[in-house]
Parts: sequence; C-alpha cells; structure tokens
Amino acid sequence: STVRGMNFPTVNGLFESFYVPGKLLEEIIYVNLKLLAEHGFKFLFVINGHGGGEQLEASANAIKRINAEFQDAKAEMLVSVPDPGKYKDEYFSHAGIDETSLMISLSESYAELSELPSKDVPLKYRDYAIADVGPFAGKPAPGWIVPKAFDPRYSSVELGKKLRERTVECLCASILKAAGKA
Repeated sequence: STVRGMNFPTVNGLFESFYVPGKLLEEIIYVNLKLLAEHGFKFLFVINGHGGGEQLEASANAIKRINAEFQDAKAEMLVSVPDPGKYKDEYFSHAGIDETSLMISLSESYAELSELPSKDVPLKYRDYAIADVGPFAGKPAPGWIVPKAFDPRYSSVELGKKLRERTVECLCASILKAAGKA
C-alpha cells in the first residue's frame, strides 16, 4: 500500500497527518505568487522543504498558472534536495538522515537522537515517523524498516552543511538561469 504523509495503514490513526487539501494549497501559493508578481517581483521561487506529492503538484500547478499569466515574472520551484540525479548520495526522507543532518547542522539541540534506540535495532517507519521516499511511492523497504542509508542515527553536522550548501548552490543557479545569466 501507499502512505499519504505519515498515515501508515497499520497504525490505525496514530500518526494522522494534518493536511491542507491540494486545491486549497495551490490557490494559497498562486495568490501569494500573484501578489508578488503584481508588486513587480521578477523572479519567484517556491521552495518545498519537505516533499509530498500532493504539495509538489499544487506548487507546480500554481507556478504554471503564474508563468502563463505574467510575462514579466518567472516562477520556479526548488525542493530541499536540489537537482535530483546530480549527486550520487541523494536523500529524500521524512525525519531521516537528510532532514536530521540539516537540523543538527544548525544546532545539535534540534534533534534528540538519544531518544532513538541503538543502531543495531531496526527502525520501523510507523514507530518513529521516519521514512525514506519508498512508502510514499508505494514501495516500502522490506518489513517497513528505514533503510540504513536514510537512518537519522547516521546523521552528521558535516552532511547537513553539505546539503545546505547544495541547496544554496541550486537556488543561485536557478536565479541566474531565470535572469538569463546562466
């Protein structure tokens, strides 16, 4: 089965996610982008820092509408993991190694890794609300266990800084591209 947000099918509502419906989110994003464009902003970026298929689709739809409506403004979307496919060690998770590394690179107090069991104990998605992209795409890891490559217990300040630098690099490249200077 496929997981929507953190609503794991076997948890019986324990991790019931809070959602803004896709159409409403699209309208909220569209209205905000429209106001920015009407105020003369030329480059509009929607930065999705947490993924979510419905949220990505809502952002993309709002951006398409803005780009069709305004000739003097250019809207684009970036996600927290920049330029998929460019890097071999790509991550995309919920509370996994990437997000946790980003948080502890800002302050180690932002993640309480000591609350997790030791590394020899497998982390089940539903028990800790930690997941790689697999269950969201209908392809969970065997046993619905967080794969080691996404396990937040292997997070590091260095990885967080590296991911943050990549995000800034991607944002700068997108700005230059939108400005016609890339």
